[in-house]
Amino acid sequence: MMEWFALILSGIAVVLSATAVWYVRDQVRATQLTARAARAAVELQHEMERRTARAAEAAHVLWDLEPVGEDTYLLRNEGSDPAYDVRIDVGDMACRGPVHIMEFPPGHVERYQLFRPLGTVTAALAVTWNQASDLTDEPRTHHLPVLDRGAVPVQRGRADPSADGGGANLAVERDAG
Repeated sequence: MMEWFALILSGIAVVLSATAVWYVRDQVRATQLTARAARAAVELQHEMERRTARAAEAAHVLWDLEPVGEDTYLLRNEGSDPAYDVRIDVGDMACRGPVHIMEFPPGHVERYQLFRPLGTVTAALAVTWNQASDLTDEPRTHHLPVLDRGAVPVQRGRADPSADGGGANLAVERDAG
């Protein structure tokens, strides 16, 4: 009688072990699918950024966001053409400065104070503009990282067309001050 009881318990243990193996295998597959989807999303985001950088290069509008003091930044059009219907999206950051400008000529500079309250997830300023003065073209968007002046090297929002990836790499300049 005791052997039958042990045999039944062993059978139950085998069934539970097989179920656990099947469950873990499914979890591993789900994790792999999630990782593949995340990699694909990152690749898509990088491709969109490369296309935006190439479009900005072709349009001759080059944006630069320069930190000049604590929470103070200068947004500059370093290109040769004006940008029209410029909209600045700061996400969940607090902002002092114009967020809609009808014409942003080459060499023009706007001063912004950007504050990152606790819980802020936005790490970049999004500049959207039209190249055509009559606004008949597709708007373009360029993302500029908002960096603390002393924390890391300043990354300028200019695409380097000579780098691999057709302008995907940003030119990095070290801030001496």
